[in-house]
Amino acid sequence: MDLRSAARGFLAFLLSVPVLQGNDDWRVTYSSSNVCALRGAMVDINCTYEYHNNVQYHPNTVRTLWFTKGDKYQPVDLKNDTDYTGRVESSCGEVSCTGSRCHGTCSLRIKDLRQSDSAVYKFKLTTNQPGGEYTEDPGVTLSVTDLQVKVSFLYPTNPTWTQLECHSMCGLAGGPRYIWIRNGQNVEQGGKSSDNFQSEGSYSCAVEGYKQLGSPLVLLQGNGDWTVTYSSSNVCALSGATVDFSCTYEYPDNVQYLPNTVRTLWFTKGDKYQPVDLEHDADYTGRVESSCGEVSCTGSRCHGTCSLRINDLRQSDSAVYKFRFTTNLPGGEYTGDPGVTLSVTDLQVKVSFPDPTIPTGAELECHSMCGLAGDPPYIWSRNGQNVLQGVKYRTYIQFGDSFSCAVEGYERLRSPLVYAPRTPSVTVSPSGEVKEGSSVTLSCSSDANPAATYTWFRVNADHYSREIKEGPHLIFSSILSADSGQYYCLVQTELRTKSELIYITVKYAPKTPSVTVSPSGEIEEGSSVTLRCSSDANPAANYTWFKVNRDGSSRKKNQGPQLVFSYILSSDSGQYRCEAQNTIGKRSVHNSIDVKYGPKHTFLSSSPSAEIKEGSSVTLSCSSDANPAAEYTWFKNNQPLLWEPSQPHTFPSVRPEDRGTYRCHAENKYGHLSSNSMFLNGTYAPKTPSVTVSPSGEIEEGSSVTLSCSSDANPAAEYTWFKEHEDSVKASGQNYSIINITSEHGGNYYCQAHNAIGHHNSTFLIIKVTSSSSSSSSSSSSSSSSSHPAMVAVTTIVVLLATILLLVLLWMRKRASSKACGEGGRPDTIEEPLPGPLYENVSGLTNRLAPAAQREPIEEQDDHTYASIHTSRSENQEVPRCWVGSNVQSDQAVFYSVVNIKRLNAGPGESDQTEASETSELYSTVKVV
Repeated sequence: MDLRSAARGFLAFLLSVPVLQGNDDWRVTYSSSNVCALRGAMVDINCTYEYHNNVQYHPNTVRTLWFTKGDKYQPVDLKNDTDYTGRVESSCGEVSCTGSRCHGTCSLRIKDLRQSDSAVYKFKLTTNQPGGEYTEDPGVTLSVTDLQVKVSFLYPTNPTWTQLECHSMCGLAGGPRYIWIRNGQNVEQGGKSSDNFQSEGSYSCAVEGYKQLGSPLVLLQGNGDWTVTYSSSNVCALSGATVDFSCTYEYPDNVQYLPNTVRTLWFTKGDKYQPVDLEHDADYTGRVESSCGEVSCTGSRCHGTCSLRINDLRQSDSAVYKFRFTTNLPGGEYTGDPGVTLSVTDLQVKVSFPDPTIPTGAELECHSMCGLAGDPPYIWSRNGQNVLQGVKYRTYIQFGDSFSCAVEGYERLRSPLVYAPRTPSVTVSPSGEVKEGSSVTLSCSSDANPAATYTWFRVNADHYSREIKEGPHLIFSSILSADSGQYYCLVQTELRTKSELIYITVKYAPKTPSVTVSPSGEIEEGSSVTLRCSSDANPAANYTWFKVNRDGSSRKKNQGPQLVFSYILSSDSGQYRCEAQNTIGKRSVHNSIDVKYGPKHTFLSSSPSAEIKEGSSVTLSCSSDANPAAEYTWFKNNQPLLWEPSQPHTFPSVRPEDRGTYRCHAENKYGHLSSNSMFLNGTYAPKTPSVTVSPSGEIEEGSSVTLSCSSDANPAAEYTWFKEHEDSVKASGQNYSIINITSEHGGNYYCQAHNAIGHHNSTFLIIKVTSSSSSSSSSSSSSSSSSHPAMVAVTTIVVLLATILLLVLLWMRKRASSKACGEGGRPDTIEEPLPGPLYENVSGLTNRLAPAAQREPIEEQDDHTYASIHTSRSENQEVPRCWVGSNVQSDQAVFYSVVNIKRLNAGPGESDQTEASETSELYSTVKVV
């Protein structure tokens, strides 16, 4: 057999037996609730589990794991725990189902145990059934410990001989062989668990083949000549029993200080310099006895023995006890370290259920952590009556049973009673009505031994329970309405019971109400609409509806959860408030209603709204009450305009062609409506009048002639006729007729068109009146000149004279140009032809159309006009007189001129409005024939 396999049985010893837990249909049974194993060894932990066989969820699926970290909701699988990497193995058998129960087995193996492995190990299984998760509490407690060396003295008279015993708190079974190590070297002493040694030094022991699992060192030492050796370094005793400690001590025999005087004491409190003698310690009054034998000296050594007895041991007596002696020698004080460790414990009853199919069939074991030697007989008591002798006791447990055990002859040192928890009681604090937000504590208590553990559960709506907290108290620091429901606590020892259900009803003010609108979606004017208000409240809430005014005030609309509009209007749009109230408090919520409707009250307006003058800015605006906002279409004279649908529309400068009748059309998805019509009638001063004469051509004396004038104006223009160089008005009206015309009527005429906005003068209309005799003479001269050579000479002379006259005239004009042109004289005409090329700048005046007293100075303008002018040297040729700086050359003349023209102001008694300047630049070519 492999030594490791053989040693496995005694390297790990179970210190307690199975514990059964469950929630009726679910249970897990551990092979032991406590396991003690040697550091570096291997340990196996086993369990069986059961759950309800629900055929609706076949085939069964089961997932299992072991854990020490986390909790039952978020456990850390040992296989994934880095502290156990490579040291854990878990295996599970097949699940078998018989009748209504399914059960399985699982085991956990941990190798190379470490002190840090001391922990509580729990098993969790998960199935595919409803509520199919279960974790067994309290689990298995693993304690990892070392071997220990106990020291005793065989010969009090010869304290140099000591007996060392290799001991384990786990109690190794199977009679293993031991090795002893002194100062790091093996001592050939055989395979016994105890042996005798005489030499000082450090000692440890180990199971043969497991030297690496050796015990801590025990130091047999002195301070040269001073030593204290305890019979044991660790003592474990039952509560209420008596324990004895013993030790030997040695010191040098110095004859100079005879006779010897020795004082001794035992202590647990204080230190070696100020120890508290147990005989004077109030915690041990009447319970301690110490005695020492006579000191004997042989050769150069003196030695003695002392013992300590403690009666009626208590749990509080667990401590480290040290011995100290003082002599009359120099430096004669010495304390034996490290002392004796005393552990006081009780007998314990461990309960297990060996047959999972018989949940009340229990096996009880009387157990002590001290490991009583000699296999003493035990006495079992059930419900206070002795029933059996033996270490174990098999029985069927009934509700209310209690059990204890004791060593025969020491019935007074009976183990604590083991019994199921009494019926637990559950209380609510504070009592009475529970209001939301208050602090509430649920408390659970039960008489149980050993002390019970408490777990609080809440019953869900599906009647499954959910664990929410461990401990006897469930505290709601600020309880919520959602905390209302059924709760119970589970009280657990080896046997279990659960409390009666307790129902918590939390009273609370209404939660923030919710509002629903029916029908949902957009609300159209004229439809039926219902607003419903609801709120979670306990007790139930009452509801009131209000409409919120624009100033923030509210007006009550209805009492009850519903607000109904049988025929909703656009005026019903706005914000509404629903208020929910009960005896605890109240809360409200706002909801807006947006009623959709087609355009109403579509209206067209203009700004400015007064008279609109040409060139001014005007804005047309269209307004309409609509939801959603309307889009607009513009019309002029009933024809759609390609204006942007956004409005208003602005004319930055009104023109005559903008005149017309306008309207707008508002439309959205719910309807349409046209606005009122508006006539845009922009007023403006007369444009440049046009003049005509009838009949046209030369006019003979005695005939009749009619001058006509017309101009575009709004309002319509009125007309006045003037003759050049005359200040008086010749006529009023659009037409001016001259009957029986004479030569005196000849000259330049012009008309002035005017209205309330302004006026404008026409160009000159030239009237030439000829007599019948003049016409004949002219024809005759022309005929004879072509036939008579003398006429050639005459013509030549006339041309020379005209040239001379033109030069003189130009010279005179050059001198008088500023006076002649600057004073605004009327335009004259000359009948002399241009003799040659002319380059000049000319300021043409239109100012002559007004009477002399009303003429205004000329202003220069910027616009340029380019023209070609061809002239013939006829007798009736007219040339403007106000030309300055001319150069005359014969034959052809190229004329480049800049003409600045300014229109005249109105005549006397008329508007002062001045027409805009007009500028033209004239580049002309004059060809003289």
